[in-house]
Amino acid sequence: MKDLNLETFVKTLPSLTNLYYNLYPDMKILAPSQIININITSSLSKSHLALRPDLKDTLTVQKIEDFDNYNGQMVLPPLVGEPIHILLNKNKIIEYFSHKDTELTPIGTYLHELTHAIDFYLMAQKEKLKSYDPLLSSDDYLMFQMWSEYHARELGLKFLLTFSEKNSANKKEELQYILTTAFPYIIEVTFKEYHAAKNAESEMYIIMQLLGRISVWKDIYPLEFNDVFLEDVFGTNIWMKNIFYFLRKFRTLEEIYPNFNTMRLIFSENWTF
Repeated sequence: MKDLNLETFVKTLPSLTNLYYNLYPDMKILAPSQIININITSSLSKSHLALRPDLKDTLTVQKIEDFDNYNGQMVLPPLVGEPIHILLNKNKIIEYFSHKDTELTPIGTYLHELTHAIDFYLMAQKEKLKSYDPLLSSDDYLMFQMWSEYHARELGLKFLLTFSEKNSANKKEELQYILTTAFPYIIEVTFKEYHAAKNAESEMYIIMQLLGRISVWKDIYPLEFNDVFLEDVFGTNIWMKNIFYFLRKFRTLEEIYPNFNTMRLIFSENWTF
């Protein structure tokens, strides 16, 4: 993964996808190239609306404009069986590759959106849906959406850390960086974003991102991210601790699928449905 730029990144995507499937065999789906389409674009908003013009009247102008600030985005087609689109922000990719400390971000973004795409494809199959649109309903599929957010953050970050660990010349320095810099920074940002969130769904989304990260660190650095350490991290937020340990019991859609109602009950310790 050395000397990455936009051109080499595009060429690397097939091998990245294969490495992803090797690491997560449960995510390997039949004919992925027919199910998922990758589009690197200078405007996520224009590409999104070009793919789903039928949603133009249901999306606010502000939300559409916000799309261009995203690193990437999954766009579901109207009908199951049509390709799911992964949009990657060309401008962001170029920007990230220009800085050593952010050059792996586009890879993480792609794998994050790939996880979402596979989750939604598999969920549609399980529910025997003809359209993907019901999966975007907060009334019926909110817990699935939140689990997929946790899952995408978990699998994307674990992929990056797993392969950077293998190639790292100084693993102790990498761990020290996480403990002294990355982890405190993530906690601080999460606190600010959570308290600035305008609704419960946004709060849930933010917490899923955090818990997905912590789950990966606990997997890779179990001695440092042990239960005693996490007890101090969660503090009086018992609801967050309960959500975290619940989610860690179910690492695949197959496992979590019968447990979405229980997940909702645990979420209700902090949010009203």
